[in-house]
Amino acid sequence: MIRKLAVVGGLVVSLSGSAFAAHPLITDDTGTQGKGKFQLELNGEVSRDKEVFDGVETRETGAELAAAFSAGIFDNVDLVIGAPWVWSRVKEDGILAGDENGAGDVSLELKWRFLNYKSFSMAVKPGLTIPSGNENRGLGNGKVSYGVAMIASQELEPFTFHVNAAYTRNEFKLDADKESNRSNIWHARQQHPVKLSRTCSWWPISGWRQTVVVALTPGPPSCSEE
Repeated sequence: MIRKLAVVGGLVVSLSGSAFAAHPLITDDTGTQGKGKFQLELNGEVSRDKEVFDGVETRETGAELAAAFSAGIFDNVDLVIGAPWVWSRVKEDGILAGDENGAGDVSLELKWRFLNYKSFSMAVKPGLTIPSGNENRGLGNGKVSYGVAMIASQELEPFTFHVNAAYTRNEFKLDADKESNRSNIWHARQQHPVKLSRTCSWWPISGWRQTVVVALTPGPPSCSEE
């Protein structure tokens, strides 16, 4: 389907001091937590899709609440585990065709910042999606999927630029999912030095940092290969 609009928000809680890594609501950066430091992210997204095929108008509204736990294995390496809860409602010509909610597929990622040169840095972030969601209810793929992202960050005071290039291979268990979804997805994102979201941080408990981020953004551009 064609994503028309997504409203995204998040809460970030860090333990063991401040960390450079930012919350990747729109574009990820090369920052890591640092050895022995942890971060818990709670992300929310609301989406609305619309598609007309063979004269049938399909509207899908959905929401996702995800928790992501990041652990600093080394100063330049993070392990990230994500667990989403998904809501989805589908209407065809105004008639309810589906209404599901439940746990989605769990993700496992490793971010490695392998280059630091003056104000420029690069990182690679491979990942797996584990089929923990029920594919028969539209909550998961039913098979392990994988991908990798390349991340570059450049600091030019007072701004910082981030560029991401990524590939995702989606594997599906159900034939219907194979026919209606893209298997190979390539996408690139860049963050300009423009304030795209509002971020508020505070430290109510010693050693913890909490950050609230709210962003309004269209779905990211992507190209695919069947």
